[in-house]
This record gives sequence, C-alpha cells and structure tokens, in this order.
Amino acid sequence: MTMYYTSLIIDIKSSREFSNSDRYKAQIKLLEIINCMNKVFGKSMLRKFEFSSGDSIQALFGKTIDALNCFYIMENMFFPFQIWAGIGIGPVNNEIFNSSSFTGSNMIDGESYHMAIQAVQECKHSIVNCRILSYEKGLDSINDALEIGCRLKYGLTYKQKEIYSLFSIIFPLLPIDKASIHLYEELIDIKIKDYKSSAPTISEIKNTFLEMNENREFYNKKYITKLVSPIANLLSVSNENIRKIREAGRFDLIKKAENIVLDMLK
Repeated sequence: MTMYYTSLIIDIKSSREFSNSDRYKAQIKLLEIINCMNKVFGKSMLRKFEFSSGDSIQALFGKTIDALNCFYIMENMFFPFQIWAGIGIGPVNNEIFNSSSFTGSNMIDGESYHMAIQAVQECKHSIVNCRILSYEKGLDSINDALEIGCRLKYGLTYKQKEIYSLFSIIFPLLPIDKASIHLYEELIDIKIKDYKSSAPTISEIKNTFLEMNENREFYNKKYITKLVSPIANLLSVSNENIRKIREAGRFDLIKKAENIVLDMLK
C-alpha cells in the first residue's frame, strides 16, 4: 500500500528585490518563527520546518489540514513580509524517509515534494499565494475555495492586513491543544514584540487567547467582538477604529472562507 504524505514549501515573496538589510531581517524573523512553530505544532509534523535554501523552508506532515493550518499561521506571523506556499500530497522516497541518516525535511524526495514545488511555481504566476496539488486526484473545489480567501486578503490595505494578522494569531483557525498552550504564547510574544505594549496589554491579549481557545464554539461566531479591545489597546487606537477596519476589510468573510477550506480537508 502506497503511503501518502503532505509537503509544505514556503518561499518569501519578491525576496530578490530586498536590500541586504531587509533580507537579513526577513530571514532572522522567519528563523525565529519556524523554531517556535516546530515546538507548537511538532506533533503534527513528520519532519519539522527547515531551510531548504536561503529564502525557502519546508516541512512534512501526515495530514493536509495540518499543513494548511501551519501556512495560515505562518502567513500571519510573518507579516509584513509576504510568502508563497505550495502544498503537495503524494508518496515520498521510503528508503530516504525511513533511513536514520536522512532526518531532515530537506533531505527527503518524492512526488509529495514535487507537487509542492509545482504548486509554489503556479502561485508565482498568479495573485493566489497558496495552492494544493495531489499526485493522484484533482483538488479543484478545494483550490477554488482557497483562492477566494487569498483574493479577499489580496485586496486588503496594509493596515487591514496588519489588523487581520493580529486577529488571526490571537484566535487561530484551529484549536491549540492544552499541552501546547504555553508554547503558542511564545508565538504571540513574537507577534507583538515590535509594538510598544504595556504589561497589562500583553496580559489582556494572552488572557483573550486563552478564553477564546477554550470556548471556541461560542467565539467562532463572536470572535471579532472579543478581539477588538485588546488589539485597540495594543495599537493605541479606539475600539471604533478597529471595528471600522474589520468591517471594511470583511474579516468575517475571509475567516469563513479559510474555515471552509479546512473543513473540506477534514
């Protein structure tokens, strides 16, 4: 029986246009994020995130839903830098995969990785920044749904993208298990460390994450209301300002589109 795996390959968008200083900042930020992601989501990874080249990282998963969830987290964590992502489903080279000599994600080969590479290349010729390809079957409906969310986010202003990235990290699309709660809080620390936030604001953000993560069924419908105050305090703006940005950016619709893709992959 052929085993299928899911590869995730992520490239930094337009990195060749960066100055040396910006390239350094982007790679240091990406390294910090993936080191934390590997701890938070390590249980769902068969091979953890590693750099496969200067501007590219990759990881291997047993389930496609976990790979897509990690893409969504990575996309919002890495803002204001942007990424392309290819997700490939298929077999890998079992001899390499099962060998103790080849433990890294960047050492494994196979159709799963080939599909992911192709998906990244297809993204680079469109405004869609994530695509899923499979070795055997088409995923047209899933990619159509994925494209809707990508296009909605593509049309956001810089400020709307910033606010949406904060909403998405404080209340991620999939629940964080109890064993990983404190590790996920490290991701939140990375996300908000560039803001001049007070200790009470940081505490408010983390308490909001904890409460919403524990009561997801309720907050899946009312997540915006709960998040307005902590984000307004983080950015030192009014609650009304955040509400207007959320409404203009159609955050509810984007979140719905992203949840639909994840539901289709369950």
